[in-house]
Amino acid sequence: MKEIELKDLCCEEFIELLLVIYPSYRQITFDSYEFILALADRFQMKYATDQAEDYANKTKKLEIGAKLLLADQYRLELLKTHCMNSFKTAEDVTNLKDTPEFIQFSDAMNSSLLKKLFEL
Repeated sequence: MKEIELKDLCCEEFIELLLVIYPSYRQITFDSYEFILALADRFQMKYATDQAEDYANKTKKLEIGAKLLLADQYRLELLKTHCMNSFKTAEDVTNLKDTPEFIQFSDAMNSSLLKKLFEL
């Protein structure tokens, strides 16, 4: 069998990714969700992406700005929708401008936030 070298990859993080999908179906944690998302995106592993998105959606350890940035960076529509639905007032949306994530949002995310602001 031919060996395949994976450059720019942390061996321990890649093993964690593999353990999410096989054989143990390891749970994603606060310490692993970010690199699992990055690796799952890189290797197009939908199951791992879905599991990380589910973790981000349910955890209370992430602020909404961080969740929206993840949704933006990794095209996580369920997470984005959940976050958008959590806004109850225009002030909820405008408070995002004070978060460190705000300046990293894409134009598409800013457009979605503006649309939500108009809806409220």
